[in-house]
Amino acid sequence: MKVLCSYLTHIGKVRENNEDSILVNTEIIPYKDHPWQNTLLFDEKILLYAVADGMGGHAKGELASQTVLEVVKNSSNEINDEENVKNIIFNAKICLDDIANTEPNSIGLGSTLTALLLKEKRGIIFHIGDSRLYSLNENSLKRITKDHSLVQNLLDNGLIDEDEMRTHPIKNILTSALIGDYREKMPEIFYEEIPIKKGDQFLLCTDGVWESLSLAEMEECMIQENQQEKLNSILERVLYYGARDNLSMILLEILET
Repeated sequence: MKVLCSYLTHIGKVRENNEDSILVNTEIIPYKDHPWQNTLLFDEKILLYAVADGMGGHAKGELASQTVLEVVKNSSNEINDEENVKNIIFNAKICLDDIANTEPNSIGLGSTLTALLLKEKRGIIFHIGDSRLYSLNENSLKRITKDHSLVQNLLDNGLIDEDEMRTHPIKNILTSALIGDYREKMPEIFYEEIPIKKGDQFLLCTDGVWESLSLAEMEECMIQENQQEKLNSILERVLYYGARDNLSMILLEILET
């Protein structure tokens, strides 16, 4: 499968550190690494992309997001169905528990996870938390993943609309995340398989993107000519609005299946 991929991660204007990490096939890219934005062409049978938004305070959030992506990356060849994904998530949870056990001040560190594996003309999507995956068709974005959050529950019950999720007072309260807390309970996982064809495009992003811009504003940025211009357009708008959170994005286009 041949895929054109652009990625971008930015600390924003308010946070002291970037707790986001992104996985671009076999490479985990935290903010401290450079280049922090790039465009790459991949041609492989299995391709894996993911974003993770860490939680846990100074230095712990990025440790959590990188740890989760490391487990996912090392398990890419095992991903074939929902049961495989559950096992991988379980292993990631154990790794976070181990960190919390060896470093008591790390208890409660955690991360979201949104991943897309491309394999045999299908996409395997697995997701926890409120990072997102969108499909992109003629500059129109459609959200594929479903947030694990209280505001998503409000949306599902018809009490708010999609745009009100961005500014609601409880927007950051998650109902599922990967947490190092010793608890045996597994997080709720969103899992879906979709067919993949030439021309399909996808955007993975952390909540620093969608909480800053409406869907209409994000779509306006998609009219740019190339992938990196699209991402830079989003970045410019988020920075204009204050960029109160870290933001990370991966934009994909399927060139051949």
